[in-house]
Amino acid sequence: MFYSLKDDLHQRLGFNVITAENSLEYQAVLSNQWWANSKQAINVTFSYSSQPAEGTDDIWYWAEHGFNFLKDNGVDVNIDGEIGTMRRFTTDLTWMFNNNNNLSLQLVGYYRYLYDIYFESQPFQYDSSDQSFLSTVDVTTNHSGQIGGCKIAVELGFIPHLKCRFSYRFQDVIEGNTIFKNIWNSIPKHRIRNTIIYEPVNDFSLWAMLNYRSSTLWADYHDVESQSNGIYSADVKSAINLDVAIQKYLWQRRIRGNLVFRNLFNEKLRYHPLGASFDLSYLLQVEIRFDSI
Repeated sequence: MFYSLKDDLHQRLGFNVITAENSLEYQAVLSNQWWANSKQAINVTFSYSSQPAEGTDDIWYWAEHGFNFLKDNGVDVNIDGEIGTMRRFTTDLTWMFNNNNNLSLQLVGYYRYLYDIYFESQPFQYDSSDQSFLSTVDVTTNHSGQIGGCKIAVELGFIPHLKCRFSYRFQDVIEGNTIFKNIWNSIPKHRIRNTIIYEPVNDFSLWAMLNYRSSTLWADYHDVESQSNGIYSADVKSAINLDVAIQKYLWQRRIRGNLVFRNLFNEKLRYHPLGASFDLSYLLQVEIRFDSI
C-alpha cells in the first residue's frame, strides 16, 4: 500500500502472509521517504518477519522430526532442542543525493535483530592418513543476536564517457553469544569495490573492478591447522584483486565479444578454509544475438 501525507513525504506499507497446513509465515514492512529537495532524500525502513521451521524445508527440521536419512548415510547429527519459529526485526536509514548524471551518493546505516534462530556447527578433525575431514553436526537452537553496519556508495560521471563507482560496507556483531559471533566471523567485516567503465564510442568499452575483503575466521576449522601441519587454516586472509574486461560489438551490435582477466595481481584468492585458490585467469566470450539478425 502506498500513500502520501505530503507531497514530499511518501509512505509504503506492505504485509505478506503465507499459510501452510501447520504453519503461518508473515512479513511486514513500513517505509518512509522524505524528499528534502529535488536532489536529496531520506528513507527510513522497518521490517519484521516470522518464519516457522516447517515452512523452510530445512534438512535439520526434518531430521528433528524423525526422518533418519542423514544417520542412515553415516551423518552424526545432534540437535539440542526444538527448531521453532525464527524471527527478525530490521531497520535501515538511507540518505540519497543525486545531481543528474554527474554525482550520485548514498549513505546507509542498518540494524538487524535476530532471535529464536538456530545454527549448525561442525568441529572438523583432520585425518592425515587419508587426508579427510571428520566431524559431527551439532545444531543448537534458541539463539539471538544483533548486527549493525553501514554502507557508502558513490557514482561519478563528471568526465564524458567515463564512470566511476565506489562502494564500502562495514558489518559487525553488536551483541550475541560465542556461537553467534563465530558464525558472523566467517563473513568479512569490510568490503570495498571500485569500478571504472570507459566507453569512448558506442560499440567499445573498457571495464576494471578492484575488490577488497577483510580476513575471516572459521571456528569449525580451529583444530585443522595444527593437525594438517599448516596445510589448512581457520583464518582466511584478507584479499585484494583486480579484474579487467574489454568489450567490443560487431556487425551492428549483433555480435558481442568480451575478454576478461580475473585476478590480474595473481594473488592467492581463497574464500573458504578448504576452498580452491584462484590465480590469474582469463575468459574469452563471444555472443551472437540471432533475434537482431
